[in-house]
Amino acid sequence: MSNGSDSGGRGPLLKIVNVAIALSGIGILVGHMLYLIIASFAFSPGAGIQSIMANLIPPLAITYIAFFTDAFKSPYRVGIPRLNIYVISTLWALIVFTIFGNLFDPEAIFSVPWVELLFSFTLVIMITLYRGMSKQAYLAACYGIITAFFTHVVFL
Repeated sequence: MSNGSDSGGRGPLLKIVNVAIALSGIGILVGHMLYLIIASFAFSPGAGIQSIMANLIPPLAITYIAFFTDAFKSPYRVGIPRLNIYVISTLWALIVFTIFGNLFDPEAIFSVPWVELLFSFTLVIMITLYRGMSKQAYLAACYGIITAFFTHVVFL
């Protein structure tokens, strides 16, 4: 009986934490993407437009792949352990945040917006995980993003 009351007490709190993590994971990515766009527009309108276009490339590509091919319809897609998704998303986000910290320069004359592409790609993959796999896989990716962001801030 005590197991039932323990899970009942933790259930609502865990749901609140999971919603906060899910919103924070998306918020961190979208916030960085908006920052990159604003910083690029502050340099020049051309750089700003280039930044916006770089943010739109991954959603366009993934939307095409998801709706017009069978790439995401594999029967093996649900077999990925959530721990692997967490670890991979943490490592991937650490790489993206490191690249952001080291390579982003909106004032470079001939810059390719790699950082924008990476943040946008990460966001699209997270949404694809939610749509194609499960809420738990999406949460694992969000926990990975938050872990990577905290790690990046601690070691910045």
